[in-house]
Amino acid sequence: MSLRTLLPRVAAAILLLVVLPGNAPAAGKTSPPPGWDGSRYMRVDEIEPGMTGVGRSVFGGTRVEEFQVEILGVLTTASARQRIVLARIAGKGLERSGVVAGMSGSPVYVDGRLLGAVAYGWSFSREPIAGITPIEDMLRIQERPQGGSETGSGNMREGGGGLDPQAWTALRAADADAVFDLLLPPPSRGEEKLTPLAIPVALSGIRGVGTALASRVLAGVGLIPVEGGGSGDAGNEAFPPLEPGSAVGLELVRGDARISAIGTVTWTDGKRILAFGHPMLNRGATGYPMTPAKILTVLPRYSQSFKMGVVGKAVGAVTGDYSSGILGVVGEAARMVPVELELDRPRGTETLHFEILEAPGLTAALAGVVAANAAASLERGGGPVTLRTRTTVTLRDGRRVSRRGVSAGFSPPGQLGAEVARLVGLVDGNPFEPVEIAGIQVSVSVVDSVRAAFLDELRIGPGPYHPGSSVRVTTVLRDYRGDTHERKAVLRLPAELPPGRYMLRACGGSEDRHREEARAPGRYRPVTLDQLFAML
Repeated sequence: MSLRTLLPRVAAAILLLVVLPGNAPAAGKTSPPPGWDGSRYMRVDEIEPGMTGVGRSVFGGTRVEEFQVEILGVLTTASARQRIVLARIAGKGLERSGVVAGMSGSPVYVDGRLLGAVAYGWSFSREPIAGITPIEDMLRIQERPQGGSETGSGNMREGGGGLDPQAWTALRAADADAVFDLLLPPPSRGEEKLTPLAIPVALSGIRGVGTALASRVLAGVGLIPVEGGGSGDAGNEAFPPLEPGSAVGLELVRGDARISAIGTVTWTDGKRILAFGHPMLNRGATGYPMTPAKILTVLPRYSQSFKMGVVGKAVGAVTGDYSSGILGVVGEAARMVPVELELDRPRGTETLHFEILEAPGLTAALAGVVAANAAASLERGGGPVTLRTRTTVTLRDGRRVSRRGVSAGFSPPGQLGAEVARLVGLVDGNPFEPVEIAGIQVSVSVVDSVRAAFLDELRIGPGPYHPGSSVRVTTVLRDYRGDTHERKAVLRLPAELPPGRYMLRACGGSEDRHREEARAPGRYRPVTLDQLFAML
């Protein structure tokens, strides 16, 4: 479908949903949200098409600037009693760029009163038309459960299972390429419907394989990454206090690499802030480190323009993440999961330190990202390589599980990242009991050759064989160059083996595990976390 034919259909869909105030559906009598002040805030019921106002956001540096807003009407959504204000915005180059990713949360004022936050838009729109989340809905986030501080218990899930049970079961035996899709199923998005604005993500210390994997993981939580969505950090810079319109960051990874999402503050009382106008991850009571941010520039694009920015040091924590926005508390500290990566390089050992966001599925995926990114730095720009790894996950109660692995080929870091993510996901998403991960340790060593081969042939000497006797076995292996090698081994038959015909099968470890699970499924179906640890 061409852009010329698509846009009229989008416009028609918008017009069908516009509700003029006189015809608005009755939402019922509801009590005002916490701290409601009619002299400071404006209800949706007061909106009239043609009203004008101003919005506030950062388009460069940290200075909050104003843009113009014209109210078009009110949209009803599929969610009960939820309404979105439709508006046309202008100024600060928005006529050319359209609604910009990173403007999520930009406050809009009409007649000097706060109406809500810019939060929604359309890709490929010819005009800067935005959806505004009403402030009355955002203020109600204060009534919802909060959590996420270092000293609180908001991070620990009630009951076992941070993952869908079917996804968790499939994760145990899934191919490396499927691991991240099981941890974070890709969201469904459509270009012809109103969707939350994309959230630009600032990356620092992530490159190559790490960038590609980070992009895949971020897409899995609805943070559609954009080229150059951010670079570096401004951790040592001084920032002004957060105010309505300020750029705000949420840290997903920090330490020797940083991954941070960037949006805009809608409201603050000096201690708490409301931002985004739509969810970040929609995880409810949670804990994300909150930082100030600086905008480097706005990059216009036909699909959706976006802000490029960097973040500073954490100043608080986001404790609530709901459909109407996020709530952060200045001075709070979010608990992160520490990750230690020990890299055995030819020139010596190097240790990298990270902290990653604590969230079901995402914790495991981000652990895989930083592991793959660090392993990629061990390579010398291509060529055959083998990575030997050991991953250990330690819980707050002292229990731990370790797993060794070997990744060989011409680009094994992605496979390594998947295996780290798999182990963390099996522990963090287990269906047996809630867990708190105290730390993740990954050690990686590199061999400048491919220590792997295909098994072409299996030969055994002539019989007959008897219980307790030895069987001489010869294997023919073929390496990636096509060269063949023979390896010999001796197998001793069990002394109590009854007479009969038997098959000797040679295969890789994963195939052997699958066959054993099929032969004796009860042995490989844990019913407690301790049994899972023993099996792993």
